[in-house]
Amino acid sequence: MKKRLLRVFLGAFSLMILCACGAGGVTVKQERFHRTGIGAQEKAAILLERCVDNNQRKDSEEKERQLVDCLRQEMAAGDRVIETLSADDFRATLLPGVKFENAPRSPGALLDLMKKDDVQSRVSAMNVRYLIVVDIQNSARRSTYRATVLDAKSRVASGTASSDFAGRVGSSLPLLSGAEREACAGLGKAVYNFITSEE
Repeated sequence: MKKRLLRVFLGAFSLMILCACGAGGVTVKQERFHRTGIGAQEKAAILLERCVDNNQRKDSEEKERQLVDCLRQEMAAGDRVIETLSADDFRATLLPGVKFENAPRSPGALLDLMKKDDVQSRVSAMNVRYLIVVDIQNSARRSTYRATVLDAKSRVASGTASSDFAGRVGSSLPLLSGAEREACAGLGKAVYNFITSEE
């Protein structure tokens, strides 16, 4: 009887630990440098700057596509849909023939690129107002997504938004882990609010 009770107690205790590991919350932060706002025909392009999984770089076009799909879903969920352009389409028009790994992806490099008149005219032709440049940091129990929002029209960094989720065990699978999905969804909402709110 005592052994059976001990097994039940240990089982319940293990379950409590597993539940505690699975619990977590999203922390969202914003920092604004310039006013934002978006016109009816204007779009946002989503780009992956960097992805680090457990201290190893994992940047790839596939990771970028997952990011675009995730953010696009959240940015279409509000009262005003922010139309988005994938990084593939943006790069193909802006830098024909340049591969993902060779394309400028940091906020500084992209701003320098925007200052060239021929580049600026191509961006304007696509109706791209904002570039959302995302840095991803993942570890076993935490996922942090940080976006720098660049105003392609004014050629300035409008600000940053970040989403941090801690509590769930991550995954090395190619699809987004639970922690990444939560952090990415949080970032999508944060970027949507950042762009649509002028203050």
